[in-house]
Amino acid sequence: MAGLLPATGRWELWHPWTLAALVLLGAGYLRWVRHASRRGHVTVAAGRIACALGGLGVLYGAIGTPLADIAVHSLFSAYMLQQVLIAFAAAPLLLCGLPGGLLQPMVRRAGWTAAVSAATRPVTATVCFHLLFGALFLPGVLDTLAAHRGAYLGAVIVLTLAAACMWWPIASPLPDVPPLPDPGQLIYLLVNWLAILVAFGLVLFGRGLPYAAYAAARLPPGATPTLDRQLAGAVLGVLSHAAYGVAVLTAFFRWANAESSTATPLRLYRRLLAGGFNEAQAGEIAGVRPDGVP
Repeated sequence: MAGLLPATGRWELWHPWTLAALVLLGAGYLRWVRHASRRGHVTVAAGRIACALGGLGVLYGAIGTPLADIAVHSLFSAYMLQQVLIAFAAAPLLLCGLPGGLLQPMVRRAGWTAAVSAATRPVTATVCFHLLFGALFLPGVLDTLAAHRGAYLGAVIVLTLAAACMWWPIASPLPDVPPLPDPGQLIYLLVNWLAILVAFGLVLFGRGLPYAAYAAARLPPGATPTLDRQLAGAVLGVLSHAAYGVAVLTAFFRWANAESSTATPLRLYRRLLAGGFNEAQAGEIAGVRPDGVP
């Protein structure tokens, strides 16, 4: 392991400034939802808070731990793991952590509803995410990110936003820009699943590593650049398939439960309450009285 890490202090390998920034984000989020709860606006579910904090934790694991240094200096498979953690774990968790009851008034006041709607349209979100995700593995792009920390952090932010837009039609927290109907979600997820299979095949069945960033890397005994590339393909395949598989099963069973129930307004009302809206907001949107009666 020591040969995989750059010659720097142990503390620097854990990127304290990155940790401090993410801790501040987490503290700001908790203060935001606690303040809203005390003022009686909304009550944010514990599961939603756990998703937000979990997303920040996964993001730190990807860009703040020694994995970040191994990814840009030693192993292409570590770089792949980093990108997959950001796109298929951190981004959806952070999206699920957004309380719609607090976010929707802010988006409306800022006039961002149209912009959010445009950025999260299924075709736009799918094309933009997969083009960006693929571009991050181009030799010129990867070598530039490895050489410039600022560009690297900028790419992380852009990838997180693009991945959040890709997941938005599945887990949108805003009634103004709602998720797709459950059947549409299944089709959308399968299209994205097929798109990631293209990247999986290109990585897994290629040979060697055409990257200057890894030219002088000291690989573990018995490892070769081709083996490193194949391991990267396996990481992409297993983790992306797991993420899409869970999402497909969730959408399918939600659709099946919806088909077996006739209380559509009541289901919407309860879903809005779970999403962080107060009773008055949920009742107005769902068309039911505050006591939950249609």
